[in-house]
Amino acid sequence: VSRVRNADVVMFMAEGRLRGNDPLYYGNRLMMLPFLAATQFGKEILSLNQTVALGNSKTFPGILFNVFRQFRYVAFREPVSVRFFQENGFDEAVLFPDSAFRTQPSSKTLPELVTPAPQKRLLGITGSEEYDHEYRMEYLKMLCDYANRNQLQVCGLFWKPRWIKSLEEAHAAVGGPPPVFPVRGADYRDIARILAESALLIGGRYHTSMKAATVHTPFVALPSATHKTQGLLEMLEWPFEERAFNDFPGMIADMDRILADREALAEHLQQAMLRIEDIRQKQIRLLG
Repeated sequence: VSRVRNADVVMFMAEGRLRGNDPLYYGNRLMMLPFLAATQFGKEILSLNQTVALGNSKTFPGILFNVFRQFRYVAFREPVSVRFFQENGFDEAVLFPDSAFRTQPSSKTLPELVTPAPQKRLLGITGSEEYDHEYRMEYLKMLCDYANRNQLQVCGLFWKPRWIKSLEEAHAAVGGPPPVFPVRGADYRDIARILAESALLIGGRYHTSMKAATVHTPFVALPSATHKTQGLLEMLEWPFEERAFNDFPGMIADMDRILADREALAEHLQQAMLRIEDIRQKQIRLLG
């Protein structure tokens, strides 16, 4: 509180998703400090980098709107949340794409970044916040089999031990080159480099899909815990829909399409990055 009281300007950046069903991290109590800063301390509040996913909360929307009306600048990281606020009277709500779109891949080589040493081009895999258990093994077996049939090698871009173990078990059942994983200590720029060297990515992790887009690697998006991935696809004007986690035929069709037309899809992502950076720069200029 003392730091906010002594600040000239306050930046409000929630964890990323405002959904109201957890009172500390995503909900009511999270909104208390910026509300006090605006109404009691007279501070200018600039709000960035949120996704609004209200779920089943009945009280949170009213609290959220009341707090955000105190802010000088209201921006969201994807267009679905922007439209939601505009439809509820916030004409000033704007799109300010995530700074993660500016990620630059590290200069390291692929053998420095994954273990064991890759034998073929990589098929990057992530899981999803929405489906952490159901369908996991079938999903991973399908991808191991797909990689074998297309001269690829699976790369598990996980940090949760149960996903790593599941991919190893799926590989043991299907066979083929062993799965590779990022080396210990790999950071977000290293992950971007791995993605840049991969044939494609599939999964439901928002920021991993975003990193793939920044390095022009085509991806198949699966559901995340909110509509943020749908917003990402809209920003990219991506010619693929978000696939249900058990829609294996759809995933396979999309991966086939990517491999058949990868160069054109990479060019599509390159142009999308230019558009997104233009949006970002316009907002930066408006902020002064």
